[in-house]
Amino acid sequence: MMIKIKIVYRVPNILETFEGVCGTPMGVWCTDNPNCANMSIEDAQNNSICLSGNIFDESIKDCHIFTFLDAINYGLEKDQFIRIEYEELVAECKQIEMILCE
Repeated sequence: MMIKIKIVYRVPNILETFEGVCGTPMGVWCTDNPNCANMSIEDAQNNSICLSGNIFDESIKDCHIFTFLDAINYGLEKDQFIRIEYEELVAECKQIEMILCE
């Protein structure tokens, strides 16, 4: 066994605590389902995991990371799926050194 340091990232919890006028929880979400961009907010979130306030590692790099702008709160004609690039997400997160034994 060997003790190692692994870099992980903590997503800010700000968006998760905001609920829009329609009561839809916002946040940063992650999924391996490529069809989430074509789903409603509720369906996409039911097929995803909320990253807001959580810790992740580079294993999600190839997943679909996203948030939504909902029509009611943003004055849009319809809800808008916003893809977030992995590098953009990492830039907004706190880097943490996790100690593990392998």
